[in-house]
Amino acid sequence: MLDNIISTLGLFNPAANANINVDSRRAPRHDGMEVQVMIGRRGYKVHDWSRNGISFDTPDHKWNVGHVYYEEAAVPEMVPGKVEKMTLRFQLLQGAIDIPVEAEILRNDGDRTVAQLFSLSKDNSRKFDRVIDSFNAQKFLESQNDQYQA
Repeated sequence: MLDNIISTLGLFNPAANANINVDSRRAPRHDGMEVQVMIGRRGYKVHDWSRNGISFDTPDHKWNVGHVYYEEAAVPEMVPGKVEKMTLRFQLLQGAIDIPVEAEILRNDGDRTVAQLFSLSKDNSRKFDRVIDSFNAQKFLESQNDQYQA
């Protein structure tokens, strides 16, 4: 009986209350500045990223059709449902941090690929924390610098 009243009123369902904005993302997105996705030995531009997913330029898996350049492994085709190993390379004030991840390809429209990251190890989770802390500190420093220049 109590469950029926709670569900009718929408007390534990924020989507039922029109005044509450529900974001379907589990983690906030960050822009892709100073981040690259490394697949094989090639880097690709990142549009945005979070601890749970990433959106990046789609690699051209046909770039070395003539096998002019030596590559250990061909660049994989980004097919939805496929699991890919990649490295996220962050350029921070104190240097670069590489975080190896596995991700499932969710979408590929030919120009952009969207992938969901699998759960991170404790070490990689700490690296993500350092990256986010560094970005926040950098944005704070930039805001203070802008404030004093104005």
